[in-house]
Amino acid sequence: MESPTDWTATAPFSPSKAKAQQAQARDWASVDSWLVKVYGRRVPSVERNEETLQVLLSLATRNETADDQHAAIDLVEKAALRSLKRQDDLGDRVIETAMCSFGLAGHDGVQALAETATLLGATNTLDMAAKLCDLSTLHFDLEQQVERAGAQRDTLTKECNRAMLALQELQSNQFQHPVIVHEQIAEWSRSARQLKAKLVEYDERLSALHANIAGESLCVELMKQNFDLEELRQRLNMINTDISPFQHLPSDGTLARKELSGLKNELQTLLLRRNDLFEQLVD
Repeated sequence: MESPTDWTATAPFSPSKAKAQQAQARDWASVDSWLVKVYGRRVPSVERNEETLQVLLSLATRNETADDQHAAIDLVEKAALRSLKRQDDLGDRVIETAMCSFGLAGHDGVQALAETATLLGATNTLDMAAKLCDLSTLHFDLEQQVERAGAQRDTLTKECNRAMLALQELQSNQFQHPVIVHEQIAEWSRSARQLKAKLVEYDERLSALHANIAGESLCVELMKQNFDLEELRQRLNMINTDISPFQHLPSDGTLARKELSGLKNELQTLLLRRNDLFEQLVD
């Protein structure tokens, strides 16, 4: 068998092949360096081939690109954080300078403005102005509602006072039935029965006089009795007129009082209706 030295000496030299081998060696060196850096180990010799090399090169390239991007993002974030910190420091210094330049009244005004913005949940002056306009509109609407409610309350108070006066008037002695009304009714009833009996008696006497008595004395007597009869009839009509409003009342005193109470309530209802109709006419 030939030795490797003899083969190398006898093999033909190819510059392109040597260049490709050198490039492949550099790629494997780069891949091995990346693997050792990331995982702490190299690719075994048995797994070294062109396909594995290409995959590992692509993976290493993408990993380095991602690392560069993360590093760039980290630099941008750190720069933005430093800028924001400088802006916050500048803003704090501006606020501190402005607060120092304000007097006591200005400091109180700024404090009140801040508290107002906090209560309104506003983040800027335009938002705060819009919310203040909304609150003003709501305040005006509530004031109008309160005024209308007050006017309705005054009207209800007047109507209540008027109703109380009407109730007091109905409960006064003017609308109370007399205490002796039942005795008067009973007396009028007895008088009416007596008068009816006398009328019957006078009719019988007149009939007898027409049959048995003649002449001028009879006419005079007849005229006198007729005159008395007319007086009795007039008296009977007056008594009937007086007791007619009480004819429908029951004979029992308790039931009569209940019915009178119902009539009083009906009278109160009619009075209220009359007052309402009068107010409607006035309006």
